[in-house]
Amino acid sequence: MTRKEGPNLSPKKAGPPDRPSRGEEGKLSDRILDLALQALKRKEGPLFGPALQVALLLAVAAWNRDAGDPSTWRSHQEHIDDLGWGFTDFRSLLISQNFEDILSSLLEYKKARYPEDKRIVVNVYLGEKGTLRVEWEDPAKGTNRPLRKSKDSPPSSPDETPLPPDPGEKNRKGPIGARLHEEALKEKAARGQSGEVVDFFAYKSFLEESKKALDEIMSLEKSKRLPRGFRIYIHAFNVLMALAENLLQLKELASLNLFLQRAEKEYMPGWPPMSPVSSSFFSSWSLLDAWTGPHKETLASIFLDFSEGMAPPSEMSRLFRTLARSRMGIYVHEGAQEGSVFLRELVTDKKLQAVTPNGFTGEKGELWFVRVLPPPSPEIEHLVILNSPYILAGRGKADWNAYFDRALASGSPKRRIASYERHMKFGPNRKYWLEYILDAYNSHTDKAIYLTGIPDLPETLPHHNDNL
Repeated sequence: MTRKEGPNLSPKKAGPPDRPSRGEEGKLSDRILDLALQALKRKEGPLFGPALQVALLLAVAAWNRDAGDPSTWRSHQEHIDDLGWGFTDFRSLLISQNFEDILSSLLEYKKARYPEDKRIVVNVYLGEKGTLRVEWEDPAKGTNRPLRKSKDSPPSSPDETPLPPDPGEKNRKGPIGARLHEEALKEKAARGQSGEVVDFFAYKSFLEESKKALDEIMSLEKSKRLPRGFRIYIHAFNVLMALAENLLQLKELASLNLFLQRAEKEYMPGWPPMSPVSSSFFSSWSLLDAWTGPHKETLASIFLDFSEGMAPPSEMSRLFRTLARSRMGIYVHEGAQEGSVFLRELVTDKKLQAVTPNGFTGEKGELWFVRVLPPPSPEIEHLVILNSPYILAGRGKADWNAYFDRALASGSPKRRIASYERHMKFGPNRKYWLEYILDAYNSHTDKAIYLTGIPDLPETLPHHNDNL
């Protein structure tokens, strides 16, 4: 990447007087935020928020490089390259178009401002109330990561610092789907009832044709061998995929489109032995869970926001929204009866009865990693499992409960469940559950795939890079 301009990249003077001096041990969140602000031009604007998030990733990479961990930048660079910011151009608010120049500048600033601080940043994220949270480790000082040392000891707390207000917050446009919807309405108004975007989908008539197609599918003898609820959902899923994929042609979704193409090449979905990432898991992940941008929009949610009001509410649009809101979950198998399985979800403790797409009923006591959907219509009694089951073998409920203690937000049961639902849908990063499946693969049959290990314990994952 060639720098197009030559800004002054020399280290700035020491930070504000209210910050800890270099000899004092301050909150690492204060220091990372101070470092990140050095990567931004001092020109405020409506893109300040997204640019600040990129600056934070650069700041953590520079900090860890000085502290002895140069590997952070590789993972952060891929994350920045894959981010989809809609219409925004976050690079225009950085002090340089060249990331390595910025890193060098931040590294000099860190050495001058905080030379004694050698803590390693292990996690950085934005809190729910506009704060920056930083978790760190230090061989000499231990860690502030929220891990319980025993049942009786409270978890540690991440360092936390309020973020500066975004001066462009009042003027910023909404999420990608909402903005596309606004553009579609403007085009429709400018061209009368036609308009390229609206006509392209012919949304209302398409839904009517889809309903007819569903009736035909339901009558096929081959299709009748599948559970009725699954047939309804898979048709709705295919229609939603066909509609939503058209949006990937738009420039606003170019980053998401590239990310999905790379993921398909990397994980080669199918079935073992070709790949432990099943086609049913990957297709549902790519449409319903793979997110882009700071609002974590998915292809399905973008399409639903975009198409709102293009046709009256219908049964098909209701199924679309059910699919878009769905997520994976981890369940305890509590028995089977007449082709259906009784499951109880870890964390939420919800009990349910569901059918699988392939008739697999498994064994009592197993842990299942599946996407469960509510009955698609009142006359259907059982819930529906959308993907071929993943069976979590080798580690029991206690291991997974301990994992969720480490991974989820602490606090009230309501907050813990909300954190679990976000974790299972979006993961700590976009490829988290794909990587877990790849690393944890153990064996398979023609109806289920068996995994072993815990996501944050590499030594338990048979195919993790550390174990190869």
